[in-house]
Amino acid sequence: MAFGLIEQILIPVFMVLTLGYFAWAIFLRLRMALAGAADGEKEGAVRAAARFVREVIFQSKVIRDRPLAGTMHALVFWGFLCYIPVTIHHFLLPFTGGYLYGPVGEGYRAFMTVVSVLVAVSIAGLAFRRFVMRPAYFEKKLSGTSAIVSTFIFLLMVTFLLEPYLAGNALAAKANWWVHAACILLFLVVIPQGKHLHLVIGPFDLLMKRKRFGQVPPFVIDLEDFDEEMAFGLGKPADASREMRFDALSCVECGRCTELCPANRIAKKLDPRSLIHNLEAPLMAGSEEAVWEKLVDAEAVWQCVTCGSCEYVCPLGIEHLPLILQYRRNLTLEQTQIPATMQTTFRSLQTKGNVWTVDREQRGEQIEAMGLPLYERGKVLIWSSCFFLTQEFAPVVKRFAELLAEAGLDAGISPEETCCGDPARKCGGEDLFQELAEGNIAWMKEQSVKTIVSQCPHCLHTISTAYAQLDPEFEVEVVHHSVLLGRLLREGKLASAAAGDGPVTIHDPCYSSRWRIGDVGEVRKLARGAGIAPIELELSRERSYCCGSGGGAHHFFEDDDGVRIDDERIRQILATGASTVYTSCPFCFNMIGEGLKKDEEAEKIRVQDITALLK
Repeated sequence: MAFGLIEQILIPVFMVLTLGYFAWAIFLRLRMALAGAADGEKEGAVRAAARFVREVIFQSKVIRDRPLAGTMHALVFWGFLCYIPVTIHHFLLPFTGGYLYGPVGEGYRAFMTVVSVLVAVSIAGLAFRRFVMRPAYFEKKLSGTSAIVSTFIFLLMVTFLLEPYLAGNALAAKANWWVHAACILLFLVVIPQGKHLHLVIGPFDLLMKRKRFGQVPPFVIDLEDFDEEMAFGLGKPADASREMRFDALSCVECGRCTELCPANRIAKKLDPRSLIHNLEAPLMAGSEEAVWEKLVDAEAVWQCVTCGSCEYVCPLGIEHLPLILQYRRNLTLEQTQIPATMQTTFRSLQTKGNVWTVDREQRGEQIEAMGLPLYERGKVLIWSSCFFLTQEFAPVVKRFAELLAEAGLDAGISPEETCCGDPARKCGGEDLFQELAEGNIAWMKEQSVKTIVSQCPHCLHTISTAYAQLDPEFEVEVVHHSVLLGRLLREGKLASAAAGDGPVTIHDPCYSSRWRIGDVGEVRKLARGAGIAPIELELSRERSYCCGSGGGAHHFFEDDDGVRIDDERIRQILATGASTVYTSCPFCFNMIGEGLKKDEEAEKIRVQDITALLK
């Protein structure tokens, strides 16, 4: 196939124009993203490289949660990589005749024939799913760029497959070559305009990933110079950090985060995908308009329970929680717009040191009345949490302390314990959180606390991560009771209790399953040790559905907007036919317990902490 002089001139011109436009568009976006300040400790080069290989090259997260659609997407991506030598050959053809000839070249072309068929079938399947099947979690508006890109990819495969059959017809072969080339060049123009920008920005975004799941950007306030007129959190697009900007550019609008979001599943306003994606346009425009004007619905921001489902399921590792918590910081500290019942909780934290508006002395009185061991220097500290002050959970804390004593572990509870501050921090009350945290840090340092064990993964997460942001010298080992009890059982220091009657299920707390404070596998080992084969819930382990009490705060403010999250979780529990549900978090214990009381059928179901599995 011969190319004329005009064609040999036009081809480089078209390549320079499209590549130039592509490079300029990417430059503008990278410049905008890099203009933001970095907001946290990163996970490190080795972990980032391993994540890149696992999640980008092998497409592990893409396939994991949607096996069929994920595999089709992976085939398109792998095909894209395999097509690189073919594309180079294609554009060299008019000038040098290409290079994919001889045994190696012909072998590669034969391999690419198979790849092309797989990619063509996959992109057709994905297009049918997006434009015909239209799952509910897809964006409501049809994406024009998605249609164009799907068409281009399909045409690329077809034109490659047609090449051998057109070899004897010079005109048809050349037309086929130009269609293939046009698809590639126009692809460069379309990519920066839509969600397919993730092909370029996504790898950069992975390198920006924070060290810990759900890591809140550090925010240390000088409490002595605290001024309510100061700017806090994310009040306008320009306040977005570098990581948040890369997230906004990388979003592929796949809807996985929205599909798994417990608030969205019960038809609330919160749409994690929109919170991320909608930030891109105002960032690119350099908007200084307050986010609360048109961009973000404050009511939706308060509906988040910080369960982490969105972050866990995102195939590009986008981190929604830091963005949401920065919005809340702005609402609380700058806009002073927080739910009325949460204001009561804030006052209680400030004056009583707990969320229940009970006097500080009640913790000490309860410890004495229940005959629980007191913490002394050198012992292991049992962090009893605010839930120890409730009638429902106090016996569970007592049971835990008794098990530790039975195992020979020298541990005790302190009447000086004050709320760790998690409810304040997750609601944006950074000043109040810092006040509580600094008091706890000072006391623990004074008492030489080295190890903390607790049944509350929320408290342990806050103490083990957020406290270090305030005081880098603060170091303490934190152990969730699911991990500790499992270890004591294996060491023979505890024994399994006899199994009760009836089927059993397990509710996995968000902060144990996704935030990794605890071990959902250990819970199942404890159950099996007691002769129990638990029935798995519809959503369990890392895909567990929130009890509705999360965010460190939802337990303490009303939520009357339609169906409650705990109502949906109770429905899932009822569907198993279980007579007992085990959990390993006081938030979950209380919320599920309250939810079961609201349903006549569910009232027969018992909620138990995992301490009931041991003796």
